Amino acid sequence: MKQILLFLLLWNLSLQCFGQKYFIPFRDGDKSYLQNENGKKVIDKGYDLLYWDKGAFFVGGTIQERVNPGTPDGFNTYLSDIIYRGKVILHELPFDKFSYILDEIIVARNTSFHKPELFKPYNITVAESIILFNTKGKTLLNGPVKHMALLDTTGTSRQQPHAFRYILLLTRDFNDLFSLYVYDADADKIARTVLKDVTILKENAHPDKRNGVLYFSIQENNKITPKVFHYKDGNFKLSDGAMPVRQQEEEAEEDPYYTGNIITGKPGIDGDSYRSPDADPMKPRPAPSPYLRIQDDSVLRMPDIYNRSGASVLHVKLTPQQRLIPKLSNEYRTGIIYLENGKFGIINLQGKQPAIYDSLFYFDQAVFVVHQNNRKGIIGADGDTLLPVIYDSLAFDIDQIRTRHTGIHITNSSDSKRRNFEFRNTGVIKVVKDGKTGLYGRNFKVIFPVEYDFIAQNDIYTLRPKKNIRYILKKGNAYYGLPNYGGDMSGKTGDPYEYIPLYYYENYYNIDGLKLIELYDEAYQFKGFISDKGQKYYK
Repeated sequence: MKQILLFLLLWNLSLQCFGQKYFIPFRDGDKSYLQNENGKKVIDKGYDLLYWDKGAFFVGGTIQERVNPGTPDGFNTYLSDIIYRGKVILHELPFDKFSYILDEIIVARNTSFHKPELFKPYNITVAESIILFNTKGKTLLNGPVKHMALLDTTGTSRQQPHAFRYILLLTRDFNDLFSLYVYDADADKIARTVLKDVTILKENAHPDKRNGVLYFSIQENNKITPKVFHYKDGNFKLSDGAMPVRQQEEEAEEDPYYTGNIITGKPGIDGDSYRSPDADPMKPRPAPSPYLRIQDDSVLRMPDIYNRSGASVLHVKLTPQQRLIPKLSNEYRTGIIYLENGKFGIINLQGKQPAIYDSLFYFDQAVFVVHQNNRKGIIGADGDTLLPVIYDSLAFDIDQIRTRHTGIHITNSSDSKRRNFEFRNTGVIKVVKDGKTGLYGRNFKVIFPVEYDFIAQNDIYTLRPKKNIRYILKKGNAYYGLPNYGGDMSGKTGDPYEYIPLYYYENYYNIDGLKLIELYDEAYQFKGFISDKGQKYYK
């Protein structure tokens, strides 16, 4: 009996995770089409770009023209379709930004005003205008607004169990006049206009979500009138009246850091500075091991930083052909570089060692970067090998993947450049040998073996719900993507991809466990999706 119950439970869970209806863009050539979970095309139209945005919404875009072609500041102008639950509800919108209020209301915004004739049907004459649509593609207001805010939800839906029914919306137009609306999610429309085109005093606006009451003051004909709007459980009533003084005191006591208001949306909360309770600035730090210090033309051997009485001169005699190269950064060190007749050597705690290296650079307290016979490596102050002197080049940060108008570009970090015989220790060391790249950690242990064409960090900005694949590697014609790395990653890079994996959706379409990865070519052209199980959604 228990085995049967367990089977039914797992079967039900699998249906919840992957048995429900969802949609995935399928790339065919240079167009994307929307298909359902069974692989069937649900929209015949192909889009230049098509992506899942949020909830059950997709945005499909068609490139209309390119402004300033061939220049870095060239940009694409799109006409966008909004797709909801597999159906096109809005066609060829000129807006360039979309967001959603509780998966019920579409907020369309134009951040530019290129080709103003496209915005005439919406009575838009300036940039940064907002139009609201419902899930049937109908406009909710008579015209554009400048700002919009969600105040609260209330009531119980008659169509969806455990869901709200009403949404309180506050808008501000281009004359700085406010309107307060109640949106009915069951009917997909504005059910009530509470206030229309009034002046609300910002300093007197305050919501009481716990009790379902909104307090504010409006100004009409130089007269200020306090108002109270009750909306708890979907019962609406607007009346004159101010917040009770006692309730003001109680709310101030409950929320002492609140200094903002619903109009500006600025909370005004400053976080307290944090200090560990165990931190004691008067407690001495542990004394370091003996270290070296340069004083005039002498090298001192210091026993510790708190007891200089035991300092002694390290007997190092410098000839006229020798000169010290001190480390500029203020760090304790157990080795000092010196130069003699074009060769570099180390003065360590035991004294002066032979100058046999073509170049030496400070890297850490007791670590040095070596250039010898056109090969690079890392040694300790005692001459012990930490990284073999066999590499064509060393760099001390991970390369960055970025975009230019020509496509994807890999740039070297500035931390790879030396500064006055010093390299900054960033915790990673990129090595190159015979055209292949590898990565070592701070402890000089391998992270990635020297067998990749490149290892780079994804520095291309993206918007939610997508996430960046943090680290990208290439070997031959295969690409690998990792969210993070640690320890020896030999053989742990996962499955190879034929295109560059730049972004991923953790729980695609809000389905737990469904992970989709976006693939691009080196020209930064979208090639299609692939699941973490290897299912391809492109030809």
